[in-house]
Formats: sequence, structure tokens, C-alpha cells
Amino acid sequence: MKSSNISIIFDSSKSTVDFDKIANSPLSNLTTKTRTIMTTLLYTFVYLASLYTPIPSSAQVIHQSFEVGDRNAITLSLDAPYEVETWAGNTILTETKVKMENIPPNILKHFINQGRYEIVENTTDTKIELSLKELNRRPIRTKNGEAEETINIRIFVPENCTVSRLGKGSLAEEQTGEK
Repeated sequence: MKSSNISIIFDSSKSTVDFDKIANSPLSNLTTKTRTIMTTLLYTFVYLASLYTPIPSSAQVIHQSFEVGDRNAITLSLDAPYEVETWAGNTILTETKVKMENIPPNILKHFINQGRYEIVENTTDTKIELSLKELNRRPIRTKNGEAEETINIRIFVPENCTVSRLGKGSLAEEQTGEK
């Protein structure tokens, strides 16, 4: 029988690999039936591990702007946590951050496209009222249970406007845009 040896030389050291010893490793001593069972168990484990992929949280930021014009009174009637900041511009800017746990991103996009987190304006000659389009948001249920939904809104108002805060998302107080 022919010997299968390979010699590898690196600088001054020489290594020899005997392929006959590799062929007689512990795995090659197993019967075909045992190797088949082990292979089947390995594939089954990999398949089951691939089924358990935790659903990551989904997050999205929605920006909107509203023209103020000559109006300087703004009423915020939002039933979500929000904070108001002033800026030197002449429009109202909103930044709505939506985060959901245990829900795929495509479901969150669907609800955004349906207007679930849209802020709408009602205007008169002297004031602007901002409110959420969908006031009664029912909980989102999936096959994994109820999704945990977190909404945070930042509202940037012009410096010369007076802001009236209403709703559960803020303290009921009057605040001017001046700091």
C-alpha cells in the first residue's frame, strides 16, 4: 500500500502530515448507520435553531410641518408623551418617534401608512390646534401577543407663539415660547 505523506517546509522547520492517520480518525471508525443518525440530529438541531429567531423591535421617525402664518396661538391636544421646544423658524415642526417591541418592521410601516401616528391640524383665524388623527388607538395584537408601543413626540414651535397644552401627554399649563 502506498503511503500518503505530505511534507511542508517553512523556513527551517519541516512538518509532515500522514493522511493514513487522518483516515483512521474516530469519525471514520463509526458505522454508516451511526454517522447517518448523527448527521440527521445535526440537521434537525440546525433547523430547530433557525425557527427560533427573536423578532426585533421596530422603530420609525415621522416628520411633519405646519404653516403658522399670522396665527400665534397654538393648542396641543395630544394623548401621547410630548415635549415642546422653541426655534427661530416660522413653521411648526413635529418629530414623532414610534417604537414597537415584538413586531416586524412591515407591520409598523403598515400602521404608519394608515395614519395611526399622524398629527392633524385644525385652524381658525387666530389659532392652530394640533391633535392625533387616530385618537383611540387599539392595542396591536400579533401571534406573539400584544405589541408594546412607545410614542414620543417633539414639537418645535416659533418663538413668538403661545402654546396651550392639553391632553394626557403633557401637564395642563400655559407656556409662552419665550425663554
